[in-house]
Amino acid sequence: MRPAQRHSHLLFGDLLEDVGAATCLFPCESAEVGYRMPDSRAWTLPLEPPAQRQDRLLGVLKAAEARGRVRALRLRYARMRAEEISLLIQRERSARAAIRLELFLPPQLKPTRIPDPLDRQERRRVETILEEKVHGSIFPR
Repeated sequence: MRPAQRHSHLLFGDLLEDVGAATCLFPCESAEVGYRMPDSRAWTLPLEPPAQRQDRLLGVLKAAEARGRVRALRLRYARMRAEEISLLIQRERSARAAIRLELFLPPQLKPTRIPDPLDRQERRRVETILEEKVHGSIFPR
C-alpha cells in the first residue's frame, strides 16, 4: 500500500470490515510494547509479618508518649518559673523596684508581642514615678 493510500485508509477506512488489510497495515511485532510495565503489586508496601508491624506501631506510640512527657515537663517548668517570678515581683518593697524587676526579668521565657496594659495617662504617671529622684538615687532599693 502506498503511503497516501495507507493514510487515507487509516483516516476513513473501517478496519473491522477488512481484517486482512489490518494485518498487513499493523504487523504483530509493532503492536507489542517494547518494555514491560512493572507489576502494580510491587509498588505497594511489602506485607510485613504481624509481629514486625506491631513492634513498629508500639515504637511509634512510645515515641509519641515520650514527646508528650517532654512537652508536659516544658510547660510545667515555664508555669513554675512564671509563678516564682511573679511572687518575686509582688514581694518587692516599692512599685518602682517591682516595675524594674519585671522589665529585666519577664515572667514568660520568650515574650512575643506583649500588649501594653497601660493607657497613655497611666503610662505617663508610671514614667514620671520612674524619673523621680528619691534620696539621690533614681532606683532606690
